Amino acid sequence: MTTLQDVDRRVTVIEAGLENLATKDDLTVLETRLSRLETRMESTATKADLAELDSRMSRLETRIESSATKADLAELETRLVKWMVGVLIGATVGASSIAVLVQSLIS
Repeated sequence: MTTLQDVDRRVTVIEAGLENLATKDDLTVLETRLSRLETRMESTATKADLAELDSRMSRLETRIESSATKADLAELETRLVKWMVGVLIGATVGASSIAVLVQSLIS
């Protein structure tokens, strides 16, 4: 049989438990915080997004490694100018030689 003291003790335990429960204000604060987190999560990168980005960066790095640098282009320009000067001198010498040969054949 339940005594009045048992009932009183059980009510005290229940009241103590009620003090630890969240209030409506607590729930409102938690809901606000949860909404902010959900908003941030929508714009947060996932592991799949990061993996795709890593893959794209690897492809770009590969392209960059095989691309010409400014120094490579400057060196190429120097070589082309040297070849053009050499060809121009050779063409001038060749044309002069032909002119001298034609002159000597005519006279």
